[in-house]
Order: sequence, then structure tokens, then C-alpha cells
Amino acid sequence: VIHYGIIENYQELKKELQEKGYSFLSQTDSEVIVHLFEMYINEGNEPFSAFEKTVKKLQGAFAILLISKTDKEKIFFAKNLVPLIIGKNDKDEIFFSSSDAPLIGNATEVVYLHDRTYGYAKKGKIILVRNHEIGRFQTIEKILDKNQYMHLQQVISLRNETVHGLLPRIP
Repeated sequence: VIHYGIIENYQELKKELQEKGYSFLSQTDSEVIVHLFEMYINEGNEPFSAFEKTVKKLQGAFAILLISKTDKEKIFFAKNLVPLIIGKNDKDEIFFSSSDAPLIGNATEVVYLHDRTYGYAKKGKIILVRNHEIGRFQTIEKILDKNQYMHLQQVISLRNETVHGLLPRIP
């Protein structure tokens, strides 16, 4: 699991899981995600259903990527209150990021996920679920190529110099 953010109800979830016999090796909220998923798998749920149930139990701000031995072809993802962008290119490669910069030069299409969106990706295919509606990846924006990005950086740099003194510089 890759987890960015805070699971606000992790103490409560951890206690429930410990009462069911799950052992924890750390004090992190990320470990709760893994054990919840494991619990739903052990109950006989298919991997996507187990991930869906896991995400619905979580409260807080998070972006999650999960790969499971039970379905090695898929990357499960979920997002709430923190940025998560999915990109893909003409080679059917799929990228996940919290900002545009790493996608430039790699992805040709991107989608910015809404809060409480989850789904899975596998080579050439991305399935999104939001408000119980299942959809396929639809390009929201074309990503800039490296040359356009460099030009955009120059424009921002020039504008930054123009407003220097009006606004504090942000590192």
C-alpha cells in the first residue's frame, strides 16, 4: 500500500481489527488500510469489493494505491480531500501523481479525481467509481508536453518578477 494523508478514524478501526485477532507491527494509520483489506478478503470478498469496503470505512484526507497478491494485474486507488491525478499514454502505461509535474513528458492524458472517487487500473484500462456510478477513464485535460511546460515556466517566472514586492515569494 502507498498512502498519503491521514486516516482520522484509524484508532477506532485498529481497535476493531485487534478485537478480531489482527496484529499490528507499527503505530501508523497506513497499516489499518492493509488489515481492513485483508479482513474483507478473508471474508470471501473479491479484491475490488474488498477494496471498496475498505475505502468506505475510512474517514479523513487520503490518497491510496494498493496492489494485492490476490489480483496482481490491478492497482486499486482511492482519493479523498488530497490531490490524486491519473495519467496514461499511448503505450497504455498508467501513472499516479499528486501534481502535474511528474506527468509531463510521460502521460498524454490525465484525469483529476474528485473526492470519494476510487477504482482500479490495469494495463490500458482505468475504472473509476464515484457516487456509486462506474465509469471509464475519460480525458479531462491533455497534459502539456515538455516544451510547452518550459514555456509556461518562463511565463510564470516573468510574471513572478513583475509582481515581486507585491506578494511574498513562495519557495
